[in-house]
Parts: sequence; C-alpha cells; structure tokens
Amino acid sequence: MKHTILKLLPIVFGLAIGWLLFRPPEWLAPLGPARFLVVAALCFALLVAFVAVQISSNLPANVALEPRNEVPDPTLVELVERFRHLGFEQAGPLLEVGLNPPATMLGLVHPQEPIMATVFRTGTLQAVTGFDLVSVFHDGRGGLTTGADRRGATLPGGPWVLRQVFPGAAPEELLGRHREALAWLGGRGLGFRRVAASAFADEFRRAIARQREIFLANPLGSALVALWRSATGRTPHVGPIQEQRIAESQVRKLRSAHRIGQ
Repeated sequence: MKHTILKLLPIVFGLAIGWLLFRPPEWLAPLGPARFLVVAALCFALLVAFVAVQISSNLPANVALEPRNEVPDPTLVELVERFRHLGFEQAGPLLEVGLNPPATMLGLVHPQEPIMATVFRTGTLQAVTGFDLVSVFHDGRGGLTTGADRRGATLPGGPWVLRQVFPGAAPEELLGRHREALAWLGGRGLGFRRVAASAFADEFRRAIARQREIFLANPLGSALVALWRSATGRTPHVGPIQEQRIAESQVRKLRSAHRIGQ
C-alpha cells in the first residue's frame, strides 16, 4: 500500500497544482486578474519544494540494499547476459534498492578493468529499465559515469563527478565509449581503481552518499536544475567527455587537486 501511494504521489500533486492554477482561491479574488500571477508563482514554489523533497527522499545517507530471492525481470536478465558477454561478472544477487518507491538492481564488475556496471528497474508507476557504467577515481572521491539515458544526468553532479550520456546506446557501444573516456582521462593524469565484486555494494552506497552531499549543499538550486533538465530534455553531459565544454574545467580542477594530493 505504501509503495502504491508513493507511485501515485507525483500524479496527485500534479493534479492539485493544475487545479490550483485554474481555480485560484476565493480569498484572492480582490486581486483581480493579478491573482493568476500570484497563484502561478505559488505553484512554481510548491513544485520546486516538492521536487526537492522527492530528490532528498531518494538520496538516503546510507541506502538500504536488500537481497531479493526472486527471478529478476526478463529485461534485466537479458541485459546482464549481454554484459557477461562483454567480460563482466555479476556482483551478487538481485538487490532491492531503498528508494521511494524501491527499485531493483543487479551489479556487475569487470575483473581486468576498473569498470562497474549497474542494471536496474525503477519502481515508479511507469517502470524504467536502464543500465550504466561507472569507474571510481583512485582516491574514491568521485569518478566517471557513462549512461544511455538523459535522465541519469538530471541532477548536478559536482566537480568530482564526470558524466557522459549517449541516448539509446546499447551496452556494447556504451562500453566502448567508456573505455575511450578512461583512456583520455588517464592521459591527463587521472587514474581509476578496480573494484572487487564483494565491494560493489559499498561503492554503490558511497556514490549515493556523495550525490546526497552535493544535493544538500544547494537543494533548491539542484531542484531547479533537475526541473529544467527534465522539462527541456537538455543536459550538458551528452556526448564524449573529451568534447564536453563543461568537462574541460572539471578535468583541470581534478588535475590540480590530484597534484596537490600527491
């Protein structure tokens, strides 16, 4: 019941906002036509606040990862098999990720390369199946994520988080793109560490915790960015990392921090 409510909550909230826009409260009637501007501003503020609360609830300080003894969704099984053919090994059983609503995920690691993969299915009313590749810097403070869905780059990632998105790309293409980015970053002095299958869950928790810290540093600003990117479908992270203008300044800062830390 709780999960059903969480799935329906955004829809209910959207309907309430729509009703308020077209049916301003009677106590605003003395304002005349200006009442619609007042209500529009109020609705926008409520929307930003709602998005901020939703994001916060999906970035727990220590996300729960519970094993699930069930057969994964067929789409997840198919994706895992494709990653296995690419040299990845499964890192444990199907996991329930403690989000609102919960999602399911299968993790994989590459035994010879510093690359992890996640294959997941959201618990939203319209479930979404997706996958991405992740590499972690040697110091563990951030890394590189390569995905096939723009929605994976909705939130601001902070200076330590590099992202590249190739909309609609297959796992095979995504891996090639990720390797190219690792080679490019390696040539600029940024190294990545391998992750054992036994450490996958801890790395995933740390990634969520890092994103939470970034969000809490500026929750309303992050919510506004998320709203803009969701509404327009735009993100500065589309395409190879070496061609992103936003990545150039990030890489310079990361190189400086790396030299200072040596």
